Amino acid sequence: MACLANIQQRNNLPVRRLICDSPTRWNSMILMFDHLLQQEEAINKYLYSYGARADSGELGIFLPRYWTLMHNACRLMHPFEEVTNLMSRSEGAISDLIPYVFFLEHAMRRVVDQDVEQHEQEEEEELISYGIYTATYALAHALHAMMTIAGKAKNQLSNFQQWKMPQSVCCESCKAGYRKVKRDKESPCCYDCVQCPDGEISNSTDSQRCFKCSTFEKHNHNRDQCIPKDIQILTYKKSLSILITLFSLLLFSATVAIFGTFWKCQASPVVKANNPTLSYILLISLMFSFLCPLLFMGQPSSIRCLLQLTAFGVAFTVSVSTIFSKTLIVLIAFNATKPGSKLKKLLRTRWSITMICLCSLAEILLTVSWISSSPPFPDVSIDTDTVVLVCNVGSVPAFFLEIGYIGLLALTSLATAFLAKDFPDRYNEAKNISFSMLIFLSVWTAFVPTYLSSSGINMVAVEIFAILSSSAGLLCCIFLPKCYVIFLRPDLNRR
Repeated sequence: MACLANIQQRNNLPVRRLICDSPTRWNSMILMFDHLLQQEEAINKYLYSYGARADSGELGIFLPRYWTLMHNACRLMHPFEEVTNLMSRSEGAISDLIPYVFFLEHAMRRVVDQDVEQHEQEEEEELISYGIYTATYALAHALHAMMTIAGKAKNQLSNFQQWKMPQSVCCESCKAGYRKVKRDKESPCCYDCVQCPDGEISNSTDSQRCFKCSTFEKHNHNRDQCIPKDIQILTYKKSLSILITLFSLLLFSATVAIFGTFWKCQASPVVKANNPTLSYILLISLMFSFLCPLLFMGQPSSIRCLLQLTAFGVAFTVSVSTIFSKTLIVLIAFNATKPGSKLKKLLRTRWSITMICLCSLAEILLTVSWISSSPPFPDVSIDTDTVVLVCNVGSVPAFFLEIGYIGLLALTSLATAFLAKDFPDRYNEAKNISFSMLIFLSVWTAFVPTYLSSSGINMVAVEIFAILSSSAGLLCCIFLPKCYVIFLRPDLNRR
């Protein structure tokens, strides 16, 4: 029940416990149904977010048709509960019994009859029905009188012909999937057949109105039956998921190959000049960034949602803070050439790693505060024809605060690299870092409005694209020029 309470809170629904019926209380059944119907949205979201499917029988009694059955049962039982409460009062009398019986009969007729007109047509329909009843009653009496005197006046009945039920000559019956709409200023027998709108059905001929399908159902092709909506998740069987997986593994393999190249050529001038330790840290963090999209595949769960929305934040923070450290070292190196400069102490690798740890620690603290206050959780996104299982970020401000912090680090790295872009050195990578940070900031700046305007699978695809494209931009802009020098221009790979 704790999971259900969490879903109720996250979706701004009243937090209430479910109750069971009791054999010692006469109204416990209707109270149980009332509590279930009040939590219909929360229960459905809980079941669908944990993978229950309507077509596999995993929903049990919570199939859409059973919700409809509970709604009708409550509509049928509420009048009895009301009458029972009234009769249980101390001032109740036996003379109240007959009015209560008529009240119950009227209430049951309204529940059972599924083809009543809308509220504004009810009075006119009652008048027409009463007129038809009166005419039929009079006709029945007349026929009875005629048949009574049949033995005395046989000749007078010789010309009597049997009659047939009158048929409408202005329109035909409306089939299932359509509803009747009365024509203005014409006979009540004349009407138009209008197809039920999206999400609604009618399952009988000459239906006066259409009935809306539940949130997790849609109409079929003929609009005469509600069927379960298709459930969408990113699985490895779909073409989009296969493309994302291949692209992610390809970039991961390229990063591993570059790491191996740098490790093998760590004695070369082009690797030494760019701080091999920081390069290794950056490459390892990019490996994790390229593997993050794989967490978006499959059935969402609490652990998976927690990892997929926080792991890439920490990986990106390590990457950007490492780039910031590399850029700052380049800037300090060209300003520490003066004799006796104290800035040379900052060129030590230990100081750079300390700065990376501090920047990453700030991101970790933001993530911990996010998880402790409103962690990500499995959720459902309702579209017109599908139910999409996604991970809800929980706290949207915390999610964008994490991205904003990474963007601030990237903006600081861009400003620092811009200051060092004109320093004269063969292995000065400030220009490459500037270009990579421009790509990084452009991708995540475009990500924010696109993410907010998307929903369902599109939202997940936008996030995966931002992760892969920004990571690929860092890998290509910073490391491909070095690989070009190592493999194709060895003449430049010298002191």
